[in-house]
Amino acid sequence: MPDMVRAAFVGTLGFLVTSLAACGDDGGSTGGTGGAGGGTGAATSSSTSTSASSTGAPGATTGGGDGGSGSGQGGQGSSVGPGAGGAGGAGGAAPASPGCGTAPAAGTTSEILDVGGVARAFVLAIPPGLDGNHGVPLIFGFHGFGGTGEAASQYFELTGGEAAIYVYPQALPLPDQGGGIGWDMRADGVDVAFFDALVEHLEATQCIDTSRIFAAGHSHGASFSNHLGCYRPEVLRAIAPVAGGGPWAGECTGSVSAMLTHGLADQDVPIDNGIGSRDHWLEVNGCAGAPSAPTDPAPCVAYEGCTEPVLWCQHDGGHEWPPFAGAGIRQFFLAF
Repeated sequence: MPDMVRAAFVGTLGFLVTSLAACGDDGGSTGGTGGAGGGTGAATSSSTSTSASSTGAPGATTGGGDGGSGSGQGGQGSSVGPGAGGAGGAGGAAPASPGCGTAPAAGTTSEILDVGGVARAFVLAIPPGLDGNHGVPLIFGFHGFGGTGEAASQYFELTGGEAAIYVYPQALPLPDQGGGIGWDMRADGVDVAFFDALVEHLEATQCIDTSRIFAAGHSHGASFSNHLGCYRPEVLRAIAPVAGGGPWAGECTGSVSAMLTHGLADQDVPIDNGIGSRDHWLEVNGCAGAPSAPTDPAPCVAYEGCTEPVLWCQHDGGHEWPPFAGAGIRQFFLAF
């Protein structure tokens, strides 16, 4: 993040995210496995993509506690451009991707991307009103263990009407986890390569602001978003893990902004894991031990004196996706 943007954001973080009203009942857990092509071979850059089908109904409920949703709606966050909070500085043009020039079709579709000869599935959600000429944020949502991208696209309630493009990738079976559907956390694994291929593909086919790419995740997907923050700090502007742990990788370099959410009563991923993640980002962002202050959305706190903003959102619930998370994370991301 440019120094001037970072300073402006940190100084006004408590005022950037406003008027967030969280409501709704907890929903079901993530859908059953499916939607991904077979195989876990080495992945390379993207080559082809085809539309598979329109979004269907969520998959069957699975164990492990993934799930739970609520509805929430907040006002649209504003982009903090160069000169925000400064004297007379004018914001520069957003860095646009090669895919700019054609207005995209609004809607939610299931897509397939060939990555190193393996068919990888993802859900693409595009709100109405994008003109295809102005780069918009790209927001990833990674499902939990045993879940699906399609279910995440629904129970996360992360997709909003603001100008942004949302993508919910689908994990593959993990041989070292008994074949369960989950994310490969290795820096050279198939899922970091999948992330890279998706960024390349979407920048080539959509009008993306390449300085505003974000990753949220739940449970196993939260741990993966923590690792992506380590592996791709030059790509990601911020991450938002919910009920996850990590990063555990030794290859962790650089820093990103982070909004971390965890339930005090989480029995699947105990809160000590989330606290460890929080403390990692506090340390690498230079704010370890800094005082915190309440910020929106409740019950979050923001830390002072950080080179990159860090929010900690501890709630009284368990492993579910809490009602405030979807709209709160979207507001956090779009405030950049």
